[in-house]
Amino acid sequence: MFLNKIEAITVDQSIIGRMLNYGNIIVTGSGGTKEPFSGIKAPLDFRKAVHRATESISAQQAARYEMVFGQFEEEYLIRGAFTLR
Repeated sequence: MFLNKIEAITVDQSIIGRMLNYGNIIVTGSGGTKEPFSGIKAPLDFRKAVHRATESISAQQAARYEMVFGQFEEEYLIRGAFTLR
């Protein structure tokens, strides 16, 4: 499963799992696909790391779209082909 396809990560820990810092996670992908993983060390840290990685990817994609849109504006709006506003 690709990072950009992850919609949610559910963490399930028992009381003992919280004390010993382990648990189970379920990764839900786009389309509702669920992948369970058992006995994960530091599952909350894992979830935070995945969220940081997906946010980084989202920021990079947004910057790329902004760059492409900027080039589009320069190409077409300077020539006066049409306006966006």
